[in-house]
Amino acid sequence: MVVQDITLKKILPRTIAYLRCRGSWRQLLDIMLERLDRYMSQTSLRAVDPPSGIYYNTPSEVNTQELEWEIFYPVETEIPKSVNNKAAYGIKRLPEKQAASIIHRGSYRKAGSSYERLDEWIRSEGFETCGPSEEVYISVFGVPIRPRRRVCLLRVSVLQGQKNGGKYRCKICGNEVTVTKVGGGTLVCCGQDMEKLN
Repeated sequence: MVVQDITLKKILPRTIAYLRCRGSWRQLLDIMLERLDRYMSQTSLRAVDPPSGIYYNTPSEVNTQELEWEIFYPVETEIPKSVNNKAAYGIKRLPEKQAASIIHRGSYRKAGSSYERLDEWIRSEGFETCGPSEEVYISVFGVPIRPRRRVCLLRVSVLQGQKNGGKYRCKICGNEVTVTKVGGGTLVCCGQDMEKLN
């Protein structure tokens, strides 16, 4: 396994065609992707980027049978007024997000060490995770590729943590606030900028 440098990037909003899944993603990933491909060909949707997966929990949090995830393709389309939720297929819009990313080369089953490196970087840079992880499958599915030649981009949504937000106090009334999400701008109380505490 080889890992690359970690990057921080804004991911623009995307429209996706997805298949909601439950259970072991490592055993079912290829099968579910084939089902999503059939759905897309039946609905005349065209993928504009490689397939991806969003993972809402992990085996350390729930039993394997309770894992929840979606596999999807970014597509160029307007979102229809109705989607087929009974079959777990659909189209939706993902919002913009900031993500820390790392390229994992090798078996998808061994991506854990890349996730560990990414998590360490996120903490050391003062970020906090804020949402599910995403994997972009750069290697082509359906084509026999030896596990050590597979390439996957791992993304974790992040926001600036409290470490860099800090505490502030009003010089007039003494109110104190702790910034838990940095959004820019200036904090004001009693008509004056608040002072940052060390």
